[in-house]
Amino acid sequence: MKDPLQQQDATALFNEISQRLTGTPVNIVRDIAVSILINAIRATARTRSDAEAQINEVFYRAKSILLDAHYDSVTGKPRGVFPYTQVITPPLHVEPSGGINPK
Repeated sequence: MKDPLQQQDATALFNEISQRLTGTPVNIVRDIAVSILINAIRATARTRSDAEAQINEVFYRAKSILLDAHYDSVTGKPRGVFPYTQVITPPLHVEPSGGINPK
């Protein structure tokens, strides 16, 4: 999936904010995100109809990214959007002398 932020500076800022909010309850993170969105639109919209058009566009894009990229349209279940390239390497385990069944 293409990065919805599309700019290196935006991605870096998102990562910084994400790190800062790590451990914060989800409802508070959502409230913060919505407050930032509201303030950004309020600062740029000259009229109520312009503000409404901007918020509709933002939430339309957000809904498309969320549903199209992260949920299967047939099953409705979450998609595995991350490639399974991770390799788990357990720490070295040494058996005691005598093997599995020491006597």
